Amino acid sequence: MPDRRKFLAQAAAFAAAPSLMRPSPLPTPQAAWDMSWVDQLATAKHKAVFDATMITSGLSAGHVDLYLKNYKEVYDTDEKDMRAVLVVRHEAVPMLLSDVFWQKYQLGSRLRLNDPATGGPTTRNYFAATGAHPVADLTTLEQLHARGVIIIGCNKALLSLGQIMAQSAGQPVEAVQAETRAAVLPFVTLMPSGIFAVTRAQEAGCQYIRST
Repeated sequence: MPDRRKFLAQAAAFAAAPSLMRPSPLPTPQAAWDMSWVDQLATAKHKAVFDATMITSGLSAGHVDLYLKNYKEVYDTDEKDMRAVLVVRHEAVPMLLSDVFWQKYQLGSRLRLNDPATGGPTTRNYFAATGAHPVADLTTLEQLHARGVIIIGCNKALLSLGQIMAQSAGQPVEAVQAETRAAVLPFVTLMPSGIFAVTRAQEAGCQYIRST
């Protein structure tokens, strides 16, 4: 009998402390980082995060497109009921930069990427937008953004790229790093690292998809 009373007392105490039954809310984020993209995930019925670490001919953007199309095909799901987060990090970060940056630092030659329109090393980032010479069957980041896809960039990888470009050009590192950040496409949200962004998206309920 005493054991039963002890058990009931402990159960009552536990029930009276709801904070023990659920994770504590995260603190308010620092103003330097825009976390509003996480709020966009709350109302989605289906959500996934795509982890892109390499360019691989724009494969990651194609994966996101396939995800959206297949739910429509199988369940007739409207894209407004879905959320996809594309995290571009590590060696894939040049996908996030403007044509001007690609041309100035000859990223096409460095990455051994030829422009399908010319056959030579590309001087444009054709993964970003369709442009005057669209690449057949290639889904661009601009197209995904227009469909409500959240595109996240890794700030750590961008700074590393800026450092490499500065050393190659014999320019001050901080100046080229600032130039690199300024060249980021306007619809991209930067996070401290891609690892953080992938983890935060999973905490918000996204299914993880390795997309490289």
